[in-house]
Amino acid sequence: MKKNSKTFCILPWMHVSTSPSGNLRVCCNGDFNKNFILNSDGSPYKIYKDDLKKAWHAPFYKKIRWQMLDGQRPEMCAPCFREEEACSESPRTRYNQKYMFDYEPSETPPFHIKYIDLRLGNKCNLRCRMCNPYVSNSMLREWEELSKRNLSQFIRPLSQNEKKKFKNLSWPEKMDFSKFLQLMQYVEEIYLTGGEPLLIQEQYDLLEQIIQKGFASNISLKYNTNLTKYDFKIGHLWKHFKKIHLHISIDGFGKLNDYIRYPSQWTQIENNLKEMISLNEKLSNMAFRIDCTVQMYNITSMTDLLWWVKKQNLDLYLNILDTPKFLNIRVLPDELKKKARESLLPFQKDFPVKKIIDYMERESWMDYLDDFFHWTDFFDKSRNQNLNDVLPELSACRSA
Repeated sequence: MKKNSKTFCILPWMHVSTSPSGNLRVCCNGDFNKNFILNSDGSPYKIYKDDLKKAWHAPFYKKIRWQMLDGQRPEMCAPCFREEEACSESPRTRYNQKYMFDYEPSETPPFHIKYIDLRLGNKCNLRCRMCNPYVSNSMLREWEELSKRNLSQFIRPLSQNEKKKFKNLSWPEKMDFSKFLQLMQYVEEIYLTGGEPLLIQEQYDLLEQIIQKGFASNISLKYNTNLTKYDFKIGHLWKHFKKIHLHISIDGFGKLNDYIRYPSQWTQIENNLKEMISLNEKLSNMAFRIDCTVQMYNITSMTDLLWWVKKQNLDLYLNILDTPKFLNIRVLPDELKKKARESLLPFQKDFPVKKIIDYMERESWMDYLDDFFHWTDFFDKSRNQNLNDVLPELSACRSA
């Protein structure tokens, strides 16, 4: 086996990742339900009950590493390769750039974990339009109704067991976080999300144990948060850590963000951001970034958000939504793609918008446009919202 094949990804050599249900997986960007690390009986390893080192050396995981070393494309990695074909980069290439080290080109590398991706269940107070009950328990009621509509190829009815489970994926309550301490000798970064991580209380137990054992000063924490709610006591824990990276999920400016990320309130998010910036004046170890999921609901109205981010002097990460396909920006009609391109290009010196344009224009998925409107109409009616109020040009495409 040789190092640095064209399909290599550094993550299987240095990180542990969980799903919101506590399943161990190869990474968070792989095809949903295809990237779990499987036991010999075909079931996923669970972080709260299985031996992490055994999962690290599982035959399933060894095969993934072998494929990457051999220049093959593991099936679960399709989203990254699809993105690379359109715009030359993807989460895979960015992980390689950020985390690359002199790794051992082996299917069984040392169990030295540098990066932990911890999805702390599905407790969340928002119902974002591109979300599902797997990562937001607030979506469950609408999802049950939606599964009865004519989107059966995308939404399947939930079993009674799934309905019960998705009310609260409570695996953190079962987790003995002290078992994590065996990993901390090499850990440099822990990524905390959910659900909404600032609402999930079990993280406090984990952070306190890391502090007590003396590891905190060498570890950075990274959060994906909607920043609609938080507990001030978190600052007393954060001050012990090397760095706190707050990645704030915002998908539009003002009313558009409230429409997409229902029932968020723009003024509340702005106020909470100001409070976090004030907190950093005391801690001096915080960094802020806006994470925007680029999708059908915002691609034609990105400029207001880009101006706001620029005015706030914040970093911006643009993440292209891959699924569901009818929310992917490739579904946009050609005329609106042209307008989106013209509106985004003036920002290419400040933000990575060119890759978004290249991806959008590479293929046309307009066959999914009717599905987009079925989906949109359902949520508009459920939430007493109206697409025409925030995106009239897109609403006008019903007859396209």
